[in-house]
Amino acid sequence: MSSTSAACRRIWPSPCCLDVQQGLRDDLKLLIMSATLDNDRLQRMLPQAPVVTSAAGPSRWEKRYQALAAHQRFDGGGGDSRRRAAAPGEAGRCCCFSPASAKFSGCRSSWPGGWLTMWLSVLCTGRWPLSEQRKAILPAAQGMRKVVLATNIAETSLTIEGIRLVVDSAQERVARFDARTGLTRLITQRISQASMTQRAGRAGRLEPGICLHLIAKEQAERAAAQSDPEILQSDLSSLLLELLQWGCQDPAELRWLDLPPEINLAAARRLLTALSALEGGRLSAPRAEGWPRWATIRALRRC
Repeated sequence: MSSTSAACRRIWPSPCCLDVQQGLRDDLKLLIMSATLDNDRLQRMLPQAPVVTSAAGPSRWEKRYQALAAHQRFDGGGGDSRRRAAAPGEAGRCCCFSPASAKFSGCRSSWPGGWLTMWLSVLCTGRWPLSEQRKAILPAAQGMRKVVLATNIAETSLTIEGIRLVVDSAQERVARFDARTGLTRLITQRISQASMTQRAGRAGRLEPGICLHLIAKEQAERAAAQSDPEILQSDLSSLLLELLQWGCQDPAELRWLDLPPEINLAAARRLLTALSALEGGRLSAPRAEGWPRWATIRALRRC
């Protein structure tokens, strides 16, 4: 059995996995799991697949909303909200979701000195070494309470035991690919309702918890139901190279929940051709093996 957990992230290799199951290994069972799946779309794509749902009991967390003033930022202005959420009467560890790791220093400095003697702040981001990320799940020293400053890596990829307080900036940094320039830029945007649910779910995993969203309740209710699929807004060069190595000349031959945009695929073909990884639309194996290094050099030359 192959399991795809946190499928809300729309993992790229999924169509290849489905192709293997249907064409080569019909004995292989695929399991797709997430707390925020779009079941209707998945059923249209896989009408024969059984759907198993777990009826949610009473919510294990309490949702609270508090919008920041227009002049306030999460790393600074959110300090009062974090302190109220982490009041002495509220037990347990705290997890603060920041849109970017660059905001962590501002979050730390917004805690008064007296609080820092009671709290151990730990950073949790995919850019940090695994040894540093492990500190987020290890118990704090005696007499200390832990606050985990996290990006959306802790939204689905990591479960931290003992979190009872979640402070959610309701923002995220995402990559946006520009097919015209061939470059990717980072933007900060409001998260979807599905992401809010995922973040709130970090609290109260084993006992009741509290999630404070730093956004007005009305704004949260107007947020998009689901996040934009990564495949619709990314540089597809790596994906196209992987498909060609797989033996798939046309991505439309595979079954996709979201078909890769043709404009992004065209940009990927141009880049791979310029790097001599493609010749006449076909994969040039010797050149393709060194493609990641050449792609990095090419990107640096554009800067």
